[in-house]
Amino acid sequence: MFKQRSHETHHDTHRLQITSNPNQYTIALLGDSLFERFKTTGCALSINNNPCILNLGVGGDKVLNVQYRIDQGLFDDIKTHQPNLKLMYVHMGSNNLKKNGLRKNDADAYAALIATIREALPDVEIVMTALFKQRGLVDEIIDEANRILKDIADRNGAAFLPFGDEQDGIMSEDNVHLNETGPLPQLPSLLLQVFDIPRNHSNLLLLCQSILLRLHQDPTPILDTDPHSLDFLLQQPNFFPIAFIDNTALDTNITRIR
Repeated sequence: MFKQRSHETHHDTHRLQITSNPNQYTIALLGDSLFERFKTTGCALSINNNPCILNLGVGGDKVLNVQYRIDQGLFDDIKTHQPNLKLMYVHMGSNNLKKNGLRKNDADAYAALIATIREALPDVEIVMTALFKQRGLVDEIIDEANRILKDIADRNGAAFLPFGDEQDGIMSEDNVHLNETGPLPQLPSLLLQVFDIPRNHSNLLLLCQSILLRLHQDPTPILDTDPHSLDFLLQQPNFFPIAFIDNTALDTNITRIR
């Protein structure tokens, strides 16, 4: 579905990044403003300094707007110029939500898009991220939409990352987008225990760095039942994995989250 800003951003920004920097990107962020705003609201995030991350977010995009960009040759360009791509995060659907939930045709379009990624880029791991509780919609609507998305992920061999119920303090005033601290993990006390981090450790960014350091010290794959495995961590409430996007430990363990 054509949208002027989607069309212009694809051709004037994203396509130029892909074709002008051959063999550079290993991780792509595909979706709407949640990812695009990493360049603005989240400009201080370390991922903006990582040359291996390709940000393909466009504000306001619905599922069919993302599909439009794919139809404009997005994946053809990636296959030609970015053969080293290993991982794609997908966040979309927020702009499709209505007061009565995610409509069937939108869910079907989402499923078709994920299937397209799987077919076009068979060697790329897909990580679908859950929708946040936002826009004044009742929790039950968001929860049901996320159940639909998880089913889509399961049917297409993709990972699904929930964000948990405690999302206070991470949304901007518009109650739609993340604020400057939103992309950081909102970690439950369980994770503090797992990584032996002091409970008075109030600086979230430093907390994330401590966790990443722990993973770098022991990045080898671990049994799923071990509380240090990524499988275990990613299933914990409120664990937003953006801090892991530019972490080499994720490359080692990524197959364990499927």
